[in-house]
Amino acid sequence: MQKDLTASQNDYARFLPALSGFYATYVGKQRYDEYVDKSRIPSNFTHGVESLNYLNKTEGQFQYQWTLYSAGHAELDVKSIFVHKSYTPDFIMGSMIVEAKGRFTSVDRTKMAQVVKENPNLDIRMLFMRDQWCTKTKKQKYSDWCDTHNIKFAFGISLPKEWLKELR
Repeated sequence: MQKDLTASQNDYARFLPALSGFYATYVGKQRYDEYVDKSRIPSNFTHGVESLNYLNKTEGQFQYQWTLYSAGHAELDVKSIFVHKSYTPDFIMGSMIVEAKGRFTSVDRTKMAQVVKENPNLDIRMLFMRDQWCTKTKKQKYSDWCDTHNIKFAFGISLPKEWLKELR
């Protein structure tokens, strides 16, 4: 059964199939060598794995005119891909930015690492209630994380006197 899905699925934002690097490799390697064991290919796939190639009008089980390339299986540094986010600090005092945290979650740590990385000229500091473990494995405390990321930090419920003196 060959079916052209292009005509029946015209809402491209919703129905446009994505072609992953893994999929392209899987289908592509089978063209030149027996990459996939024949016992794993459904018997109604008359052209073997090539039946999955919906861009192939003659041998594909179904056909679709367009596709998106998905980098889902690619080896990318996803943190370097541009994502527009905004950050509102807890306190701004002069040129000092202070982020106050009771709990410092993985999401918070990722966000703060990115904020510091993208703003190396800003004086960003962390104020924690106390020095707790970042993870359940107890391999790194909040203070260790700040040291690793070159962020000044303090513990308590108020700003350290030294920080306040720097503002004068």
